[in-house]
Amino acid sequence: MEEGADELTIDRQNSFVSMLQFYPVLLSKSQVPSVKTSKKKALEQLIEDIRNQQGLLMSAEKIMKKIGNMKTIVKKKTDLNATGNKKIVLLEWETAFLTLLRPTTNPTLARVPGTSETFHKF
Repeated sequence: MEEGADELTIDRQNSFVSMLQFYPVLLSKSQVPSVKTSKKKALEQLIEDIRNQQGLLMSAEKIMKKIGNMKTIVKKKTDLNATGNKKIVLLEWETAFLTLLRPTTNPTLARVPGTSETFHKF
């Protein structure tokens, strides 16, 4: 019974990440008014998609909390300082979610280019 429940959860996570690929603006940290309005529209569309595909009724707050939790899980697993030389094994949804996070320059996942190298004291 436990294994079936885990498979259902993983299938839902895979489905959620595949739907999230159509709405990359939801992963943006920007607070610019135009981005906020596009996030709101994207959330409404994602809520509709989840209702149609999975039959679940989720609020915008639940979706944003889920995205935040997924970010935390993936960041913990891929933290090079914590893992050391161990091989990082990610689930299918975690790999797909990580590829969604990587294209944007996110200082918590990657070093900001030109931070310490270009600093000159005047």
